Formats: sequence, C-alpha cells, structure tokens
Amino acid sequence: MLLTWILLCVMLGVIAGLLWFLWTLVQGAPFVPSHRHAIEEVVELAALQPGERVAELGSGDGRLAIALARSQPTAIVVGFEINPLLVWVARRRVRRARVGNRVSIRRANFWKEDLGQYDVVTVFGIPHVMERLGRQLTRTARPGSRAVSNAFPIPGLKLDARTTRALRYVVPKR
Repeated sequence: MLLTWILLCVMLGVIAGLLWFLWTLVQGAPFVPSHRHAIEEVVELAALQPGERVAELGSGDGRLAIALARSQPTAIVVGFEINPLLVWVARRRVRRARVGNRVSIRRANFWKEDLGQYDVVTVFGIPHVMERLGRQLTRTARPGSRAVSNAFPIPGLKLDARTTRALRYVVPKR
C-alpha cells in the first residue's frame, strides 16, 4: 500500500513537471541559462548609451540584466520574467549585485508590455518566439531602437551587427 502511494506521488510529480515545461513552451521558451560569453556579446552589441532604457525579455536568473546595468551606470534595465521562481532568484541577484536602483525584475508576460518605451530590447528566445517578437517590435517599438538577440535571428528586422553568439537589429521606420 505504501509503495502504491509513493508511485502515485512520483507519477503526479512527473506529470506536474511535464505540464509546467509545456506551459513555459507555450508562453515563450524554457529557462536556459546564457553562457558567460553570450552575455558579454549581448552587452557589447547593446552598446548602451547614458540614460537608455532596456527591456530584458525573459530575464531568467537576472545575470544579463545585471551585466547590462553594470555596462552603463545610468542605464535603466527592466527584466520581464513569467516564472515566479526565476523572478525571486533574479531579484535576489539584483540586490546582491547592488544595482537595485537601476534594475527591476517584473513578474510579467512581456507580450502584454509596451516595448515602445525602451531604447534597447534584449532576448534569448526560440524561433517561434522570435517570429512573433519581430512582428511585435515592428508594430510597437520606436523606430531606430535596437533589439539584441542571443543566438536566434529576429525575422522582419534588419540585421545591424553580429558576433559569434549575438545579433543586433534596428527597428525600422513605420
């Protein structure tokens, strides 16, 4: 009887884990930590100027948001993350890095956010996310703003620069 309960609990845990994974795929992409070199390349291509505002889409554990803030002392970085556990981890990292006055991590679905208020948008998404993001940026982002992708192209935007792991795009005029 005890073995039956244990097996039932394990099966329910596996099913819950699979449902969580599928839900994250539907919402965007599962969390995959960016490699340190990829973070450096995204920061390089973002080329933040004083006072610029950055939207970090799917901010995960907050490492990129922190690196962006450190690269330009007057930049404001807003990270959007839907996973509550990652939001907690990212906020903790931001506090420990002492950049909380310039970095905020919001538990939010970035598809519902106004990206037009940002000078730079960074993202590490999978292909189906990038297609949709390209359309959204073309519609809502300010012309001339920059989008920097870790690894995957953003269809519909003009490639401006690239490194080994990162790609920078400029949002076209409407």
